[in-house]
Amino acid sequence: MKKSIFSLVAGAMLIAQPISAASIADLQAQVNLLMQILQQLIAQVALLPTTPTVTPAPEPVYCTAEYRPVCGQYDALRVTYTNKCELDKANAIYLYEGVCQSTPPVVTNVPPVIKSISGPTQLQVNEVGTWRVSAYDRDNDVLTYSISWGDEPVYWFNSLTSATPRVTTQNTTFQHSYRSAGRYTITITVSDSFGRTTTSSITVFVSPSVVSNTCVVDDIVFTEGQSTNCISNSDGSRSCIADASYVCRGGEWKIEGGYPAI
Repeated sequence: MKKSIFSLVAGAMLIAQPISAASIADLQAQVNLLMQILQQLIAQVALLPTTPTVTPAPEPVYCTAEYRPVCGQYDALRVTYTNKCELDKANAIYLYEGVCQSTPPVVTNVPPVIKSISGPTQLQVNEVGTWRVSAYDRDNDVLTYSISWGDEPVYWFNSLTSATPRVTTQNTTFQHSYRSAGRYTITITVSDSFGRTTTSSITVFVSPSVVSNTCVVDDIVFTEGQSTNCISNSDGSRSCIADASYVCRGGEWKIEGGYPAI
């Protein structure tokens, strides 16, 4: 092929020599011949081999031998890969953890768990009790607390979970008092954001308030019916009477006629 090219070039150079005493027709014929030679030359150059473009090979992907199977889709097939790295290496579509099954597993939401309820089981009327509820949700959903004290309507309390991926225990505190003596059942229901619930309860025995029947003056205890002519006031001062007595009645001092009995 190189020889053909050199022959064409040599022919072109020969024709290109100065022409003397040539007619216009002969000159035109030589020009036409030169154009044909140039066209053949261009065609021959186009046939010369060119250097191919080399595309660098992609860097190899190395995966560990850890066995944590995942199910992926490659084209129209479901394929079980040794681990997620192998799936990515094959450019497959991730479906779910584990070996591929004929029926894909259904992802379910589990209900929350009440870990513990702590608080008093015995109270007096109008005494305030404090109860602590510990609950958690394996899905880390938002938890809602429903409290029924046994003597009033149901109350709702909301508590947000932590944003961390691990299961977080929530400690929530509630307070309540009872106006009447009796046996009451505190029912606590914990719900997650998917409506799954868990319920637990604790029983509280409420007794009547104990009324003190004693009175005190200067660290001296007076029982029901005992009297004195001087008592201590709440501001630290003293009150005394000569023609009557302070008598201890139901834990309080009452003024009664007559002289002190002590």
